Amino acid sequence: MSQSNKEFLAQLEKHPELLERMKRLLKIVDGEGSDEIRNANMAEYAVTYELRPLGKELLQDWSKRQVARANKNIKTSLPDVLPHSKKK
Repeated sequence: MSQSNKEFLAQLEKHPELLERMKRLLKIVDGEGSDEIRNANMAEYAVTYELRPLGKELLQDWSKRQVARANKNIKTSLPDVLPHSKKK
């Protein structure tokens, strides 16, 4: 099943940090707003500078969603279980 451009953009808009990073990457690719990128080495550095944190952000977002999904499944399948809390 392929995703339409509209659906992709709508999904990206749910993740504003990711959307902004993609915009910065596209500016690098298009050569916009970056007079200091004059050669391939500089372009590689600029792209790497954006991609490294992107990977970390994506994995953190993924893990948060997995935890939320697991918590929801537990609450659904075991409604009588109380959440963990500190004793007073």
